[in-house]
Amino acid sequence: MEFLKNQDMLMDIIDKTDIISKMKVGFWVIEYPEEGQPRMYGDPMMHLIMGNDKEMSPEEMHRFWFERIDSTYVQMIEEAINNLKKIIQQKRDILGIIRKKDGLLFDVVLSGMNRIKRE
Repeated sequence: MEFLKNQDMLMDIIDKTDIISKMKVGFWVIEYPEEGQPRMYGDPMMHLIMGNDKEMSPEEMHRFWFERIDSTYVQMIEEAINNLKKIIQQKRDILGIIRKKDGLLFDVVLSGMNRIKRE
């Protein structure tokens, strides 16, 4: 039974991947290190959507993406990036306090954002 369950889960993932591909949705991750250049990683669909047909380093890919942003949106995007950096740092600070308080040892992955309650 476990095999059938795992096979069903795998087929579900394959079906979703096929649907996403047909919808022309690309996925990417951008890293903003404290030092150095931002890095962008993407799946093949993201490269196709962006019109990238050559091999690039992650740093070159970020520049390729950023240089194509319409100038009227650059400031808005930079502000959004800076706000995300602040939120991530706040989460790290909070998790650091929790870690110190409880003596927990674990790696914190901040690839997703929880909803932030605004008052």
